Amino acid sequence: MKNKFVQAAVRGVFWTYSSFYIGKLMVFISTVILARLLSQSDFGVVSFAMLFIGFLDTINSAGISSALIYYQNDEEATYSAFWLDIVIGAFMVLGTWLAAPFVGEYFDDVRVVDFVRVLSIVFFIDSLEDVPKVLLTRNLSFNVKFIPDTLQSVVKGLTSILFAVLGFGAWSLVIGQISGALVSMVTFWIIVPWRPKLVLSIKWLRSIFAYGGGVVASNILSYILVNIDYLFVGYYLGAASLGVYTIAFRIPELLIVQFCSLVGKVIFPVYAKIKNESDVLNKAFLITMNYVSLVTVPIGLGLMLIAEPFVIAVFTDKWSEAIPVMRAISLYALFLSLGYNANHVYKAQGEISIMTTISTVRAVLLIPALWWATSQFKNIEMVGWIHAVIAFIAGIINLIVASRLLKISPISIFITLRSSIVAGIFMAIVVLGVLHFTVAFSPWIQLFISIVSGAASYAAILSWVQKGVFREAWVTLQSSLSSGKKQTE
Repeated sequence: MKNKFVQAAVRGVFWTYSSFYIGKLMVFISTVILARLLSQSDFGVVSFAMLFIGFLDTINSAGISSALIYYQNDEEATYSAFWLDIVIGAFMVLGTWLAAPFVGEYFDDVRVVDFVRVLSIVFFIDSLEDVPKVLLTRNLSFNVKFIPDTLQSVVKGLTSILFAVLGFGAWSLVIGQISGALVSMVTFWIIVPWRPKLVLSIKWLRSIFAYGGGVVASNILSYILVNIDYLFVGYYLGAASLGVYTIAFRIPELLIVQFCSLVGKVIFPVYAKIKNESDVLNKAFLITMNYVSLVTVPIGLGLMLIAEPFVIAVFTDKWSEAIPVMRAISLYALFLSLGYNANHVYKAQGEISIMTTISTVRAVLLIPALWWATSQFKNIEMVGWIHAVIAFIAGIINLIVASRLLKISPISIFITLRSSIVAGIFMAIVVLGVLHFTVAFSPWIQLFISIVSGAASYAAILSWVQKGVFREAWVTLQSSLSSGKKQTE
């Protein structure tokens, strides 16, 4: 059972991760181009619009996707969910269109209104693809889901680059977003044979709202926690500061936070399938924590250390104010990743209230501190460090609660994280030394040497502390992909 879980999880993460980062490579390239073409204020205005749209997206599907995964196979529930999704998507477009002027007034920038209204179209497009997407996720068919996910990201990235080069500026991001969503929706309907029937089950609508409503409440709290800093920075410090903050946040979020989100999309349906097998679920939780930490610990520590040469080399010294913020956000993302896995255990066990309670505690700590940092201290670097400290506290709480729910000893969790922590500390010492001795080099050369030496030192210590880890990972990846291939033949 352990091998079956690992293979299913690794196969899913591989395909999901591959599709995501093929597209994110394009998005990263477009971000670099736009950072050079646009002003800090222009970048901040787009962030205003995306912030509002992202918040509404947490309630767009009303937790329908999570509910369908939790309840597994039931055609009546699936048909009912599809029509409910369509109705919610249409209302979201209308509501967003009407609310757009208030968003512009809040951020004191009328340019936001048009961005928000045009981007609202994505809600309806997404509602059309939600059920076909969830059917592939529920069946762990991530190799098939790879196709629309990759097409969406590539089309979005290429379109954004094309229109940026043509001089459309900030609108290139909006056009790219809508183009990618349309391509994804059409592709899902082509590759998924399922078709809706005009069936509405009151029983299942109630079940979907009961479970999905809890997920939505938790998602709203989580979104506020992740994005309240943008609201405060934009309101109190203006579009230019928000533009700098957005650039500082972009890379840690892309490499760490989004990685955890991708793992979660794979792990949740797997956890849901084994939710009644406590021993298997416990092992799965520890295995996932181990593999996630092996990725996020070196990336988080590494980004914190190389923030200066990275920002100067990639985004130019125009964005040098982002350097200290990026250091803090890298640690925030690292601490967040260590407890991220626990949330999917809560969902799989139907313990949504635990997620909501922990998010509420975090909000009580975070919101007043961020308000003070922006309205009184007026410093975006302080915002980043507050995030890091509270993410550390919340991560500890999350792991303690999860260990009690699963009846896992704290010692087991520490042993699971030990290898990545030891190897990460050694890597950090090596990178600090390299940065010291290459201070006179160009940012690109300093960045290259730091990354190579850091990766080599981390791999060397990890192979010593956790013997056979790379061979085990390679064998697992090969067997997982070959197993996935046989399932599709």
